[in-house]
Amino acid sequence: MTRGPGGGDGRTERGGCADDRDIIARIIHADRYVVESIPECSLLSAPPAREKPLLTMREEFAAACVLYSRGMELAHGLFEEKRDLFPRDELAAWAVDTTESLMRNKAALLSLCKLRCGGDYLCSHSVNAAVLGAAFAMHLGVNRVFLPDFAAAGFLHDVGKLFVPEHILRYPGGLSPSQMEEMQAHVLKGQEFLRFWDDVSPIVLDGELDHHECHDGTGYPYGKSEGEISFTGRLLAVVDMYDAMSSTRGYRRQVTPFRALGFMYNERDSHFAPGYPQAFIRLMGVYPPGSFVRLSDGSLALVLEADAHAGLRPLVMRVLDREGRSCASDVIALGEREDLSVSGTLWKLPARLRRDAEERIGRI
Repeated sequence: MTRGPGGGDGRTERGGCADDRDIIARIIHADRYVVESIPECSLLSAPPAREKPLLTMREEFAAACVLYSRGMELAHGLFEEKRDLFPRDELAAWAVDTTESLMRNKAALLSLCKLRCGGDYLCSHSVNAAVLGAAFAMHLGVNRVFLPDFAAAGFLHDVGKLFVPEHILRYPGGLSPSQMEEMQAHVLKGQEFLRFWDDVSPIVLDGELDHHECHDGTGYPYGKSEGEISFTGRLLAVVDMYDAMSSTRGYRRQVTPFRALGFMYNERDSHFAPGYPQAFIRLMGVYPPGSFVRLSDGSLALVLEADAHAGLRPLVMRVLDREGRSCASDVIALGEREDLSVSGTLWKLPARLRRDAEERIGRI
């Protein structure tokens, strides 16, 4: 690990990452990946996803910021203020707007999932799971009519934690067996809560019930395996673990998005349904939008978008020079530069740097 720029708050992952990076790079460049047991064509009758976004990231970013803030307000309302009066119609409208933003330029909202990490984990995790869930469903070819349901499923997948004692949710260390039992009970409590809602989508119910089930049968609450797990549950299992690992939580060490993807790839034959981690990596890229990387010239950059044809060379925006000083917001397509590459990934960066990077995106 090396000291981070501008005061040493950031850390760089170098040694030990090469194997993960090579593995993930092979996935990115593979001609095919297999996702098993995808449901009937009622969900998957959409045309192939567009190769080129309708808007640039800069053009979509302001709308994405408003949407992310709206999502956080909804999450705070659900988990902290008025769960009995939760505005379900507002969630439905937000899910539609979120899906439309992702279809215009998915990188804008995806980057905010990392740029705005920190704060209340339960709320940010709900918003991130909604964004990632809809984006992943879109990537897998789900009909656009159903995409808002996947956003809602992500948003509500942990709703049962409303009924878990606060001291367990915020416990700063490993949970005891009895505490873990109470924590795991959030799934069935969430099912009970959602079934009181009128016309709740089966996609939402499936995602809430199955997102902790594992392909090898070691998950909970029912120990389902393989084909017993719903499509939404398989999808959200990937989304849930990725965001949980790469977010700040009081009781578990945060890792870089890159490292989270590497771990998930290693769990591809046990925790996840075959092909799902690989598909998610192709969606996010080796270095996901919103993550920070150190370039080979020593400068620090924010990843804007993955390059589908050059997985190790994303589109980035330089934010600090090699001395840790603020610099011009150069946008660099690493896939077009033979003299520049990613040399490391960073985490534990100051919140002010994330805020500054977010402001810069609107000006590029």
